[in-house]
Amino acid sequence: MFDGLWYAALYGFLLAFAVGPVFFTLLETSITKGFKAGLFFDLGAIFADLIFICIAYFSTSKILENLRDEPGLLVFGGAVLITYGIISYVRTAKSFIKIAREHYAVHVKKNLPSLFVKGFLLNFV
Repeated sequence: MFDGLWYAALYGFLLAFAVGPVFFTLLETSITKGFKAGLFFDLGAIFADLIFICIAYFSTSKILENLRDEPGLLVFGGAVLITYGIISYVRTAKSFIKIAREHYAVHVKKNLPSLFVKGFLLNFV
């Protein structure tokens, strides 16, 4: 039982440092306006996360109660997900074909040694 708890705590701790727009805005705010402004910005972000967690928790509990009474909701949810998947696949395939046609229509010269150096430096630095 405690093995799962340790994994959950570890992944939760790692995900707490997710790099995203809030993280960079927090850095910018802290640097330009000081520690207190950064702290209040962070408290606002934490409060928003808590609100979303509460909404998800209470919404999920009501949905789970309804699923026991009406299993047709499972079929409806599955149909929605399958439809969404098919639409996403078709759109992605069409855009991929368009990108492939544009790419192969123009002959681009590639300087492989410079691409190697560029990739190395971007990854190394």
